[in-house]
Formats: sequence, C-alpha cells, structure tokens
Amino acid sequence: LLEIQQQYFATIQVKALHSTPLTISEVLVDARGDICYGMPLVDVQDGDILLTKNSRFLGWRNGHAALVVDAEQGLLLEAIMPGTNSKVNPISKWSTYPSFLVLRLKEEYIKSIANQEPDLPKQIADYAEAQLVDVPYLLVAGILERSFSERGSTVEAVGQTAEQPAKLSKALKGTQCAHLVWYAYKQFGIDLDSDGGVIVTPYD
Repeated sequence: LLEIQQQYFATIQVKALHSTPLTISEVLVDARGDICYGMPLVDVQDGDILLTKNSRFLGWRNGHAALVVDAEQGLLLEAIMPGTNSKVNPISKWSTYPSFLVLRLKEEYIKSIANQEPDLPKQIADYAEAQLVDVPYLLVAGILERSFSERGSTVEAVGQTAEQPAKLSKALKGTQCAHLVWYAYKQFGIDLDSDGGVIVTPYD
C-alpha cells in the first residue's frame, strides 16, 4: 500500500516515443529520461483486460488493449503494431504507461451466463494463448468481415460450457489489439463491443 501511495502522489514525467513513424506510445520516464515503472499491477487475474489511452496513431489517441493469459507468470497477449504478429509479453511493461485500467467480468455475470463456471475467465485466457498467438497485425480487422477476419467463411464454435475450447477451423487472417481481446471473449458468447460497429476499438 505504501508503494502504491508513493507512486500515486509522485511527480510524473511523460515521454512520447515513436513505435513506428506513424505510432506513438507515451511512457513514464525518470529524471534522466530513462523509461521507468509507475503504478504496480495488483491482483491481476487470468482473463483480465488491460486498457490504456497512452497510444496514438496519426495523431488519433486510439489507445491500446491486451488480455492477461497467465497471471501467475505475469504474461499477457497483445497485438502491438503493424508489421508484427500477436505475441505473449510480460505484464510488467504496462506499469510504464502513465495510466491504464484493469477490467474483469463481474462474478454475478459469469454465474449468469456460464452455467455456474467460475473459471470462465481462465478458459478464455487459455483459449487465447493456445489459438491467438502469432496472428498478423491488421489495422482494419473486422471492417470487411465483421470482426472475424478469418481465412475462410466459418469458425468452429466453442460451446457454452467451454470446457474444451475447439480449435478455429480457419486461422485468423489478421487482428489488432482491441479486436484480439474482443475475439477471444466472443468465442465464449460474450460480446465486448459496446456500440456494435464494424470495428472494435479500445474505447468500445
């Protein structure tokens, strides 16, 4: 608690770094200008969703999203930027963002939709780690094929109990950060897209 309090009231310095010529990530830096860690992540669980608005593309503050796939090992899955594939990364790097949110399904919601399966978030995380790693980054994922963007026309459903997530009948052709998180949850019957548009963003 003391560490959190000290970080919360600390004077922060933020630096904008170009990830690519078109993208910028904002990070915390110390007095020397070196990237440093801010608020620690506390009680992160499998299936948690991490969101930050400290990312910009062509001047648009698009934000960034990721999915915790192994909280015990401190790992998350994310699609970072054009020219890269989705990959598992350390959660700790998120503490370099000036601000972020950790979101998770409410327990009462899980019970209402998952046949009393409290481990649904872990099942989603396991599915994502098994099926959604190494997917090419595609900024327009979902625009042409309504958020699925798979190589082919069908995807094998996972089933409501989700005890043994089925493999995709066709691999994803491409994804982006928010689409990746949305897609993992959608396989278990949970639509995280708040406005139902043709593309999923971190704000959705």
